[in-house]
Amino acid sequence: MFAASQVGSYAQAAASYLPSPSSLAIIILVTILSYFIATTFFYGRYTVPLPSYKSGFRTQEGFRMQEAFTIPKPSMLPPPTNCLSENTNAASMLTVFSSRKSTTEEGDRDLVEMKHLLNKLSCFQKDLVSSKYTINATLKQPFITSHDLEPISETTGRCFAKTIPPRDIDIAMDKWTERGGVLLLRLCTSFSIKDAEATQLETTFKSFMREIYDITRDKCLQKEPLDVSKRGPRDPSPFSTKTDTTVGDYTGYY
Repeated sequence: MFAASQVGSYAQAAASYLPSPSSLAIIILVTILSYFIATTFFYGRYTVPLPSYKSGFRTQEGFRMQEAFTIPKPSMLPPPTNCLSENTNAASMLTVFSSRKSTTEEGDRDLVEMKHLLNKLSCFQKDLVSSKYTINATLKQPFITSHDLEPISETTGRCFAKTIPPRDIDIAMDKWTERGGVLLLRLCTSFSIKDAEATQLETTFKSFMREIYDITRDKCLQKEPLDVSKRGPRDPSPFSTKTDTTVGDYTGYY
């Protein structure tokens, strides 16, 4: 009897120390909130990605990629308008490489760029010597940053309007010549051209550029000073003549 009463008193004492349901809910809520705050402010900082200059860029698959500047691969598309038949020097240079195979990976791309350069200048020559004075052959020629300062069609338009200064012509010709010389040297190496044939190709290229340069200076530059007082067909002009019998002499003060 004594043992049963003692056990009951112990049970009542233990029950008095247990929290109430509302207190237990508050404790659980505070615990969850504390865990969330600790995860967010202490452990969450490790989930933020590092800057790209530390971790590098990542591809869509998740692989790390080293940060660096990339250069787009040049296009392998042929020129839109073929003018190579207009110039024998340009056609003869490309004939040397047509029957050979490149021994390097860059040889084919260099040959396509060389075709663009020679074809573009041949179309430039075709438009300049045309009697129609229209931008036709150079209209759709692509702009290639490695050897162009501006689209060749704009250069043609400036030539027809006689608004291009000699300095711009010299700068454009220097860039065309320099890039063409670099491509020719690379092509001779890629296609295993012998020294004698490479020298002949260099001479032909210089002759081709000299021809383009002479035609450009002849067709693009103003040969005589521009007479600003000379009237054109669209300039305003008097609409009556001195021999008009319906107009009498004016005798007023003003």
